[in-house]
Amino acid sequence: MATKEEVAEEAVPPSQRARHVVLAGVLGAAAVVEFLFVTAGSGKNAILTVAKFFGLHAALLLIVQLTLAARLPWLDHRIGMDRLTVWHRWTGFALFWVIVTHALLILMGYAALYDMSIGATFLSLATRPR
Repeated sequence: MATKEEVAEEAVPPSQRARHVVLAGVLGAAAVVEFLFVTAGSGKNAILTVAKFFGLHAALLLIVQLTLAARLPWLDHRIGMDRLTVWHRWTGFALFWVIVTHALLILMGYAALYDMSIGATFLSLATRPR
């Protein structure tokens, strides 16, 4: 005869349990990223602070991207590779735009900080100092 705990455990399908584990992992990593952002202090100006925010979140999305593409057997068997691939695709779109936003904000922040044009700032950051 099954106990109440065994019946309750069987009531949650493995795929749902796996989704909860993935969500908990992402939320835990997001909490670490938010802690790092808050404790790091502000940047040299407000634009660079926002750029730092996007940079940290880009790193988080990259970790999620790699985890989804890693073909971890535990996730693959419970959630399915088709669903993990769809999540990987949408995370990739988000990651692309977060990285583009981060780069543009870095350019704008340093341009404002040193009173330069965005083009001159890009060249300054992209070239080697002589």
